[in-house]
Amino acid sequence: MLQKVMSNAVFVGTMVGQIVFGVLGDDLGRKKMFMVTLLFIIPFSGLSAAAVDINGSGSIYMWLTITRFFCGIGIGGEYPLSALITSELSKRSRRGRNLAIVFSSQGVGNLMASLVCAVMAYAIPAEWVWRIALLLPSAICLLIAYPRSQLTES
Repeated sequence: MLQKVMSNAVFVGTMVGQIVFGVLGDDLGRKKMFMVTLLFIIPFSGLSAAAVDINGSGSIYMWLTITRFFCGIGIGGEYPLSALITSELSKRSRRGRNLAIVFSSQGVGNLMASLVCAVMAYAIPAEWVWRIALLLPSAICLLIAYPRSQLTES
């Protein structure tokens, strides 16, 4: 049962994040909230990768459920904010194309994540594959934090 709850935690968090950050982006500023999404993804993705089971109690599932839920909130915020910011900062003549790139990049990202995990499965021990897969979003978000901070408020 707990495994199923854990598996769905990121999706529930994503739905929460879409609503919360969509509203907060309107009220408090999109750029500011776009940065806050990283404050959810970076630490909680890293904490997910560091999950441990204490004395075989199954506590790893609870740890992953909580950390994946909060990471999902950040991921959910990315959806409305990336679309809104792209739309508002794009020239009218390029707006549709730029939004298509944003949304298609989500599918490309999912495909790339699967390919990276498949390659890692052949190259490193299984115990590390899932940990690295959960840590990679933190690293990617750290790389985009500075360029994102330079965006103008839309």
